[in-house]
Amino acid sequence: FKQSFSALFQEKYGAKKLNHDIFKAAPFNSRSASGSYDRIILRAGHNDNWANNWDPMHSTYTRDEMTRVLQLLMSGWGSHGTYVHLYLNGKYWGLYNPCERADDNMMAIYFGGNENDYKYAKAKDPYERGTVPKYDSLLQKDFTSCSLTELGKFVDLDNFADLVVLFAYANPGDGEQFYYGYNSKLDKPLLFSAWDLEASFGGGMMRTGNPSMSLAGGMSCVRQKNSILKNPEFRLKVADRAYKHGHNNGVLADMQIIMIWDSLNRVIEKA
Repeated sequence: FKQSFSALFQEKYGAKKLNHDIFKAAPFNSRSASGSYDRIILRAGHNDNWANNWDPMHSTYTRDEMTRVLQLLMSGWGSHGTYVHLYLNGKYWGLYNPCERADDNMMAIYFGGNENDYKYAKAKDPYERGTVPKYDSLLQKDFTSCSLTELGKFVDLDNFADLVVLFAYANPGDGEQFYYGYNSKLDKPLLFSAWDLEASFGGGMMRTGNPSMSLAGGMSCVRQKNSILKNPEFRLKVADRAYKHGHNNGVLADMQIIMIWDSLNRVIEKA
């Protein structure tokens, strides 16, 4: 199998950042990319390729990028990505999916300050628990009857509601797949960035089914007692965001979602 790579840019190697319009030719969201990066992940599509014995008949190589494209289009925050042919020292490695990883460096680039101002982690990694106090509080606190103002101290409400809608729509079979982080110096609310969701949209190792827009399924993105889902105000917020994105030519309206899906697949069709 192909392997993914992390391209790191550090002063000891001659450049602290990559200043390059690497996403200029990206199918979507190229205009909102910063043009400055500390790290680029070269995703190989390890679990979503035709040589894999997991589920080759349903491989598309576009599901993972699709979820990140949708999150950016829905809420304006997430990882930019594109597709390239990768050569290393003249040797062809195949089709790759370079993208940003929503870590402390990326948050500092887009929101200001420096990486030391931010705390972040990957939800599925148990070794990261305890490194982001606000996320740990989110898992432990009962939000059933609190106000949206109170909940908004913990999470960016539109971003979090959109994540629930996205997970409900994409129906990933490999839950808690996102990065989360916040500016701890300014005590900002948590932001969530979808990640590693190739097991979505009815394919990818057969761990997912057809999109169902189930709120319970959407809340699988945060493994806790669903106290947030039981909050009437937050349920209304999710319903409002689902309506916004699913109707009137919203991102998840049928014609729009088909256009986005077809466009991503046309980019890699010849490859």
